[in-house]
Amino acid sequence: MENKLYYNEIIDYMCRYYDVTSEELIEVLNTKENIYIFLLLLKKHNCLNVKRLKDKYKFQEKIRIKNRLQKAEEMLLINTFFREKYFRIENYIEKNYANAKKTLDINNNM
Repeated sequence: MENKLYYNEIIDYMCRYYDVTSEELIEVLNTKENIYIFLLLLKKHNCLNVKRLKDKYKFQEKIRIKNRLQKAEEMLLINTFFREKYFRIENYIEKNYANAKKTLDINNNM
């Protein structure tokens, strides 16, 4: 993907993928697997904001976030089920982002 997504867009796409509101996303992120995927997506799109994560999603410490991110990267290498789920969500985001960008470009050219 050429342009990097913003934090709020990642949240929006995750909510759409899981068919939940942003408030309900917090509950979805209670599983290790989902929080790991979320952190990996934020890192990939250069919007891993520790302060925002601590405020909105109640992460306790910066060190804990870094530890979770490290575990997520390890799981991506080791666990095929986790890897497939991560890439399924990533493809969903990229596809929807591309469609939204295309629609925006068409509207701007009119």
